Amino acid sequence: QVSFTRRVAHNFSLQANYVWSKAMDLTDDQSTSISNVTVSSSNNFALDRGLAGFNYPQVFKMSWIYQTPEVRWFGWAGRYVLGGWHLNGISTARSGNSFNVLSGTDTNLDGVATDRPNAVGDPNISGSRTRAQQIAQFFNTAAFAKVPAGVLYGNAGRNVLLGPNAVTWNAAAMKDFRILEGKKLQFRTDFFNLLNQVNLGNPNGTFSNGNFGKITSAAAPRMLQFGLKLYF
Repeated sequence: QVSFTRRVAHNFSLQANYVWSKAMDLTDDQSTSISNVTVSSSNNFALDRGLAGFNYPQVFKMSWIYQTPEVRWFGWAGRYVLGGWHLNGISTARSGNSFNVLSGTDTNLDGVATDRPNAVGDPNISGSRTRAQQIAQFFNTAAFAKVPAGVLYGNAGRNVLLGPNAVTWNAAAMKDFRILEGKKLQFRTDFFNLLNQVNLGNPNGTFSNGNFGKITSAAAPRMLQFGLKLYF
């Protein structure tokens, strides 16, 4: 992990950090929504040792704050409209997170649908590809095959693939307007996904599904919200 901090100078401060990591486990779950922990085989936990579902190999984050100076030009407009804004933003660029490839059938007959197919090739597709090509087939689906009859466990590892990368820019601007002694009105506007970056969701990872390997979701597009707050 590498961090960079620029303390407040000339009304501007910045903090950034880059993390290169690898998280591995046997199973994982959301701490806020605890459910039954499942493994492929209760007699051999090693079958499920692999990348954690929350594994993001590379993450870069940057936050900044800027206080615009007072504007002494343009009269009333410069003093009350152009100057005195509080600006801040958070930017994130990360690699995709690990996701699982499931067979979609209960091959080991334990009543739990966490079985995986056989790996018969390289699931990665090399070379530059358009967004449309990634949506239609994010990984090489031919690299996986159905588990033969009578075989309980596929040889594909857990969470062997990484989803699409993501970049997000969020920003906010606010300004206080004094209206009476002891009272002020704050105007605020927030920009989520300011650059309207298309961040694709993970592809379908169920072998028996007709959308296997296809991406059918994406993160939210650009959104703006405005607000007024009265302090008294």
